[in-house]
Amino acid sequence: MSRTPIQVPIELKEELEDLKRELHCSSLPDVIVRLIQDRNRNAEIRKEEQKKNEAERARQNREDVNLGEERKLRLIEFQNEIGLASEGETIDFLMEVFRSTPQIGMNAFKAYVKLRG
Repeated sequence: MSRTPIQVPIELKEELEDLKRELHCSSLPDVIVRLIQDRNRNAEIRKEEQKKNEAERARQNREDVNLGEERKLRLIEFQNEIGLASEGETIDFLMEVFRSTPQIGMNAFKAYVKLRG
């Protein structure tokens, strides 16, 4: 690599000297190269983290149901009352009951109408 001199303020040169010792570099240009390499590596890490976060958001959109805190607490309370092991089992149970019941009671129908708004 060819070299060319650059002028920097004395304060910056002093900081580079400190970094030279801290990073165990042999020269100031080596410090600059190392800082650039670290910046590039950090940019790659950020891209990887962003991809992971996007993948996690996509997974959540595919798999999760947003109940809100109050509904989730009610679901867990109901789950405990009927003795099922998970929220998923409780939802499966409720859907099966709904599908297999030929008629629903008037109170359930009123709750449905209320929820439909």
